[in-house]
Amino acid sequence: MLVVDRREIEFDAEALNYYLSVLHDEAEALGLPASRGYKIHFDAKNGNVAFVCMQSNSEKTITISAEHLGEVLISYCLRTRIPLPRVADKVIRVEPNRIVLTFKTWFTEAPVFSHLEMTPHGLETVRSWHWVEPGHPARGV
Repeated sequence: MLVVDRREIEFDAEALNYYLSVLHDEAEALGLPASRGYKIHFDAKNGNVAFVCMQSNSEKTITISAEHLGEVLISYCLRTRIPLPRVADKVIRVEPNRIVLTFKTWFTEAPVFSHLEMTPHGLETVRSWHWVEPGHPARGV
């Protein structure tokens, strides 16, 4: 039996701009000047993200590899308490309009819960299931 847990966290240009505008140390660690907004171009072919910013009255483009940006995005997830698996295959990829963190955990045996609720008839069954649209909570770090 094989169970695969795959999770993806996507960051578009707006999310990257917000995060880097409130955490200047993270931006500086990437070599980016402090800014309230960058023009961001995702280079899916080469796996890079280009940040265009104003510096000394001219535009400057700083290209950052997906791997370096991935470290900062994982830090963001940890700071904002987005759950991340500790033991997983980790991949970061650049798509035309976003950068995506992917985590994949392989279980060769089904995980066993240590605290399953038991009923007189055995394991508690799922009584209903429905999809819930995620909201957009106030942004905060």
